Amino acid sequence: MDRLPFRVSSDPNARDALRAFGPGNATLGITLPLVEPGTNRWILDDEHVAAWLGGQHDASWVAPGQDSTVQTINKLWLYGPPGSGRTLLAATLVDHLVRQLHVEPRHAVCYYFASDAPVDREAVVCLKALIAQLAQQGEAAYGDFTKAVKYGGRPSVHGFSDAIMRPFDAGHPADLGELLETLSRHFTQVSVVIRGVDYMEADLARQLTAMVDAPRSTIRTIFTSGDARGQQIACMETVSCPVEVAPSREEVHLYVRNEMKRRIENGDHFLTPEAPRSEIEEYILNNNHDSWLWAVTTLDDQCDLLRRNIWVPLTSRISGNTETQTSESSRATFDPYLERILRDEDPLPKFILTRTAHWLAMTENEPTFFLTAEEHVKALNALYRIENEEIRSSGSMIEAKDVLNACRPIVRLVDEAGVSSFRFKHKTVYDYMLRLISSSEMPLKALGYDGYTMGREFKDFLRICGAVPDIDAACAESLFKMLLSIHQKLFGHDDSYTLFIQDQYASFCWDQGRLAEAERLYLDIVQGFERAPPENMDAQNDVFNNLGIIYKRQERYDEAEHYYQAALRGREAQHGPAHESTLHTVSNIAQMYAAQGKTSTAQARWTKALPLCEKTFGRHHPKTLSIVYNLGLTHKNLGQYDEAETMLTRALSEHEQVFGAEHRDTLDVTSSLAHLYLQRDNDLAAEALYRRALASYESVQGPMGDNVLRTCHSLAKVYHALDRMQEAEVMGKRALHGFETTLGPDNIDATDVAYTLFLGYIEEERLQEAVILGQRVLAGFEKEHGGREGITASVADNMALAHAKMGDFEQAELLWKRACEGHIEARGEQHELSLAVVNNLGLLYMRQGRLEDAEGWLRRALQGYERLQGPEGDTTMRIARDLSGVYRDLGNFEESDRMASRGYQQWQRPI
Repeated sequence: MDRLPFRVSSDPNARDALRAFGPGNATLGITLPLVEPGTNRWILDDEHVAAWLGGQHDASWVAPGQDSTVQTINKLWLYGPPGSGRTLLAATLVDHLVRQLHVEPRHAVCYYFASDAPVDREAVVCLKALIAQLAQQGEAAYGDFTKAVKYGGRPSVHGFSDAIMRPFDAGHPADLGELLETLSRHFTQVSVVIRGVDYMEADLARQLTAMVDAPRSTIRTIFTSGDARGQQIACMETVSCPVEVAPSREEVHLYVRNEMKRRIENGDHFLTPEAPRSEIEEYILNNNHDSWLWAVTTLDDQCDLLRRNIWVPLTSRISGNTETQTSESSRATFDPYLERILRDEDPLPKFILTRTAHWLAMTENEPTFFLTAEEHVKALNALYRIENEEIRSSGSMIEAKDVLNACRPIVRLVDEAGVSSFRFKHKTVYDYMLRLISSSEMPLKALGYDGYTMGREFKDFLRICGAVPDIDAACAESLFKMLLSIHQKLFGHDDSYTLFIQDQYASFCWDQGRLAEAERLYLDIVQGFERAPPENMDAQNDVFNNLGIIYKRQERYDEAEHYYQAALRGREAQHGPAHESTLHTVSNIAQMYAAQGKTSTAQARWTKALPLCEKTFGRHHPKTLSIVYNLGLTHKNLGQYDEAETMLTRALSEHEQVFGAEHRDTLDVTSSLAHLYLQRDNDLAAEALYRRALASYESVQGPMGDNVLRTCHSLAKVYHALDRMQEAEVMGKRALHGFETTLGPDNIDATDVAYTLFLGYIEEERLQEAVILGQRVLAGFEKEHGGREGITASVADNMALAHAKMGDFEQAELLWKRACEGHIEARGEQHELSLAVVNNLGLLYMRQGRLEDAEGWLRRALQGYERLQGPEGDTTMRIARDLSGVYRDLGNFEESDRMASRGYQQWQRPI
């Protein structure tokens, strides 16, 4: 549309409205640069075409069924075999007509280049494009366009009717034809050029030529088509003047000479010697079969042979002495180059050629299978890496130029609306590939295309989606969506392989962290299985299991258990309780219970699964080792330390045998066993294991690795327990500096280490340092956990103790009250930590002489410890003694004596 004059000024939105109605046809812009300068001039000199262009009488053509010549030729039909240059001629004619419009302002031109790929209802698409082009070339025409398209008026050659009737339908060819004819009446002449009328519905040619034949019509047409018998009949039926299309020898000569000159200028110095150039030129001139396509591809082939230094002199065939091949066969055009690529010792060009040919044939067969050039190249790279182990680490890459080199005779790179893609050079390439299946021998038969080939390539594309590097995840996503959409369209949403593709796409979304999208896809698969139960129930059970994992990760435990149990029932019914898939689900269920804090239930599941795993997988299989390790952790969490030590010791020994001492799983077990030793006050054993883990982590991760820093923190706790405070501080500060450097000072790991150092300072009576560090710890835990979490309360408790020891009773009181609220909210009023803070507040008030306050807090602490320890508990009796002193100072000697008698009861017991 941009090549045509735009003569509408009344509506500022006219361009957008016209583009929306009939989008422009980019083929003209792509084709014109391909026309060799100085060629295609013969078409303008042809007597029939000249008569059509000039609106003159043609004395040389008699229409079918008539005795005399037609007064004026207004319908041309350009026909010729594949590759004869019909598209280039159509582009040349359109360009010529458009250039004349500036001297004929009441003339108009519109054109349409049919797509080589199938287009749904292309006749409608064509008519809408012609209408939009015509409407932009005149105000009156645009006005009628608006009446029909915007307001629904029904056009006719007599104007628009006000009668009530069916409104204009932009999807109806008859309505579109009436509108086109109405718009044409605003011009003295309308030239319509249709390239590839044989690619569209047959009625279109009859509809357009009927407009030409209508009384007072201003329309004239040029159609191009193949030379098949059906097109010759259509030409006769529409009383169009036929013009045979064939390149002249002079034009072919001009192209070959200029193209070799251009190649030399662009650096192809292998073409410099005169002898091979002359022989190639002569060979093409004498054997081109009236085919531009043959001339172009043969020149490509010969130049490529020269470039690779494997060209051999040709024996020129003089057309007058040698029988040439027929131009009806595309084999003479494509075979030499393609066969040589397929026989090449280098497997890469053959791979590129066969895959590209098949993928473009799939696009011809199913237009929704569309790859951008970038996606095409990335898919080739991914598949070639899958099939060739040796190049996976070599870094070699296929590029767009490699595709063009390998597929030169049949493939071109086009750019439409800023999107580059590979396309067949000509519609005949697809037909050529279809014929190869039944009529060729190897190696050309490898290019043949049929339904089996399409199915195989679709399966390979699923492999490609999984092999595309993470950095190209957007490409993989585009391929997944395209594959899924095509299979849903061709085979239905509930087809087993369609659901398999959807399952793979769901896994991809999962890997990308998009759990909500993966969930939606999996649930849709479940519905598909409900409508069409699969023959193999494993696929359904896998989806159930995956949904269980997704819901477990989202802490939606009821839904997770529902799908886990469905997967377990299905797998037990299909394979029995000892099958590996069943045991995987059992382990997943146990992990779900552990995540919920249902440690005993998880332990029971793993305990039942362990002997089955040992039987199915073997004692040293990773799945068995995982269950042994998890059982050790459940015993540890339940305080069953003997059983925990037994299991974790076994897990460590067998992990070392299977994976080695420095494997990450082995180191996880090492750290867990070390922590168990720390809990059991076996501090030296804990130190030995943590030291060993630290050395291994350092060798793998370096001095600043996450696990290195966490192990340093654990060692700080061990040294604290061993009262080796200097070593504890060194390890703690190393961990703190590392986390601050790698994760930032506000990271929770840094705060945890600071808390460990803070507790050490409290114990060492380094109170000023403890208070400074404690303020940071308190702020960090508040940010991470909130003000009333148990850990925050513990920090406040210890901070209060430090302030009390320093004599800052006011700050100590505030912090203990804060700790009291936090402990009660996190643990309950009767928890020992809550009661300890209550007691500390009582002691603080007693020390300050605030006896009434002290009495209230100490009595509250006494009542709590009586319930917790009984009346004769050590803490209970100590609080009673403290209360005795408070009552004495208050002058309440009776209550003081009663508390004193309670506080000393244990010393009065008989031995």
